[in-house]
Amino acid sequence: SDQSLATDGYLSVFGRFTEEAGVTITTTRSGAFSFDGASATFAGAITGAGYVGFREAQATFDGARLSAGLMRLSSSDALLENAITLTTTLQLEGGSLEVGPSTTLGGGGILQMGDPPVEITGQAAGDVLTNEDTIAGAGLLGGGRMVMVNAASGVIEATGTVALKIDTGTVAIQNAGLIEAASGGAAMIQSAVVNAGVLEAAGGVLFVAAAVSGSGDAVIAGGTLGFGSSFDQAVTYTTGAGQLQLARSR
Repeated sequence: SDQSLATDGYLSVFGRFTEEAGVTITTTRSGAFSFDGASATFAGAITGAGYVGFREAQATFDGARLSAGLMRLSSSDALLENAITLTTTLQLEGGSLEVGPSTTLGGGGILQMGDPPVEITGQAAGDVLTNEDTIAGAGLLGGGRMVMVNAASGVIEATGTVALKIDTGTVAIQNAGLIEAASGGAAMIQSAVVNAGVLEAAGGVLFVAAAVSGSGDAVIAGGTLGFGSSFDQAVTYTTGAGQLQLARSR
């Protein structure tokens, strides 16, 4: 059955909470749902125009469908598992977010890495995050123990005043989408990249420390694009401004 909030309601849930698959939690435009207990698991849908805050110590999203109007995650320990459908913006506010062995983030939404900086990593080195959405902001992505697949529809965008550091350890990042540094943002990619998509400095600074291979492209749109190892892809200047820094090319 559905769980819902009255238009003017505010409901705070303490203790352990489990939403099973097939259950829908709905908030109205002026409603609010806050999870403040020790742990919570969400396997159904969370929808509506209102606010949902996840502030418990442990939060697990297992195949959840997230579409509420305003969603904030500040749990100190959170986990995404299986296919997560995100069609809104989920604001990460501190703490760490782990992914399970095979996690897909889709639905066209935004996973916003906020302030203080957030770490997104795998529970183990072989855990895979396939991104079909937008991951934006600043912090640590990968933590040296996650396989990162950025699909053709996926965007990874550095937008914060603090750098976005992408580190998948010894496993190369697979990019078929867009990895960019927006105006005022900075991205440091520490792992190798197999690029079939686009690496772009869109007013910000994007630096790749390890080797870049593949059939993709590099774009400079008023920013600075740098490579610290081998790189042999085409570079396009879209604004006539910007810098390309090469330590080694072939």
